Amino acid sequence: MRPLTPLIALLLLLVAAEPLVAEGVREINDSYPKPPRVAIIIDDIGENISAAKSLIALPAPLTFAVLPYTTHNEYLAKLAYQSGKEVMLHQPMQPLDSAKRDRGMLMRDMSLLEMEQTLRQNLAQIPHAMGINNHMGSLLTQDSEKMGWLMRVLRLQGDYYFIDSRTSGASIALKSARQYGIATLQRQIFLDNNLSNSEISQQFQLLINHARQYGSAIAIGHPYHETIAVLKALLPTLAQHHIEVVPVSTLIKQEAEPLIPYYQEIPLWQASLSPLQQDSKSLKQ
Repeated sequence: MRPLTPLIALLLLLVAAEPLVAEGVREINDSYPKPPRVAIIIDDIGENISAAKSLIALPAPLTFAVLPYTTHNEYLAKLAYQSGKEVMLHQPMQPLDSAKRDRGMLMRDMSLLEMEQTLRQNLAQIPHAMGINNHMGSLLTQDSEKMGWLMRVLRLQGDYYFIDSRTSGASIALKSARQYGIATLQRQIFLDNNLSNSEISQQFQLLINHARQYGSAIAIGHPYHETIAVLKALLPTLAQHHIEVVPVSTLIKQEAEPLIPYYQEIPLWQASLSPLQQDSKSLKQ
C-alpha cells in the first residue's frame, strides 16, 4: 500500500476532526443562559407604601431602587428583601435642568470627602442594598472627573454594583464604573415615560424584542398605577416568549465584561492617612 502524501494526510485529519470541532462549539453555546433574561428595576421607592407593596407582591424577581430620605425607605427595603426581592440605593444626582439641591443628592460642587460622606449616609438608610443606580443625574453623569470620584468612593463602601439609568445620552457613568473596577450595566428601556397602558405595553414589547435580539435587557419603571397594571398583565406572558426575569445582580454576573481596572496601577492612598484624606490631598496637587 502506497504511503499517503503529507497533503492528503492533512486533509484526512481535518475531515476527521470537523465533527469534534462542531460538537465543541455546540457545547459552548449550550452553556449560555437560555432563555433570554431581563431585569426590571422599579425606581422611586420610599413614599407610596400601597404601590410598593403591590409591586413587591408580584410573582417575579423585580429589583427595587429605594430613595434615601423618604418616609418609608427602610421599611420598604426590608419588606422587599424579606419577600425575596433585590434592593438597591436609588442615588439622587444633579440634573441638567435644576439647581435644586435635594437632600442626599450628589452635586458637582462637592468635594471628594463630601461625596463620600453623602454616599455612605445614603447607603446606611437602605438595608440590604446590593448596588446603586442614579436618580436624575443628567448633569453629574456627564462629568468625567466627578463620576470618577463617585466610583472611587463607591469602591470604598463595599462590593456594590452600579447601574447607569441613562438619563442623559452623554452619560459616561458606565465607562467610569468599568475604569474603577465596579460591576456595571446600563438601562435599555424606560417602561413608563408616557403614562398610558398602551404606551407602557409597547415599551414592554420593546423589552422583549431587545432581550430576544441581545440575550438580555434592563428596564426601569416606577410605582405608578398604570405601570403596576401593565406588569400584572404582562409579566406572566414572558414565559410564553421564553424570557426569564432575574434580579439585576444575576444579569450583572452574566453580562458584565471582565474588568482590568487601571486603578491597581496607581497608588491612591498612604497608610498614614485615611483613604479619602489622601485622595483629597492628591487631587489638590
